[in-house]
Amino acid sequence: MSELSNCREFYSLSLPPAERLFQKKRSRLDLLDDHIHAGVNFFATSQEISREWQLMAIVRLSGEKTKISEEAEQERAAHQKREQGYIQRIAKLEKFAEEKVAEVKASEILVEEVAADCKWLLARAVPLVIFVMVVCFFVGYCRFPHICVLL
Repeated sequence: MSELSNCREFYSLSLPPAERLFQKKRSRLDLLDDHIHAGVNFFATSQEISREWQLMAIVRLSGEKTKISEEAEQERAAHQKREQGYIQRIAKLEKFAEEKVAEVKASEILVEEVAADCKWLLARAVPLVIFVMVVCFFVGYCRFPHICVLL
């Protein structure tokens, strides 16, 4: 037997024999219509039950309305206070982020300038080092001993 037939047999045993026979004789469209009607009835029943529960809650709470409204007002005020705190924190963080972005941009500009200066100095450093070496060699002494030591 296939898995599909096993499943059908299992579920068919969950129904009484007369119901099984009745369902076998019906067309697929009739079965689908019944399934849709059952779903609609289930939804309508659920809605009715929820309306009844809401009505019961309203009736029960009407006597405690002032107490609940005061608690709700206190909760609302506390929530607004927390929200204002969060808004202030967010504003401070945004300001801090803007300052850091400005610092980073300034640092990037400074780095670009330093890199350009270094390139300029490196382009002129080789002839300068050679000149100092020649002067030290020919003169025999150096006014800048730390440079001569490096050479």
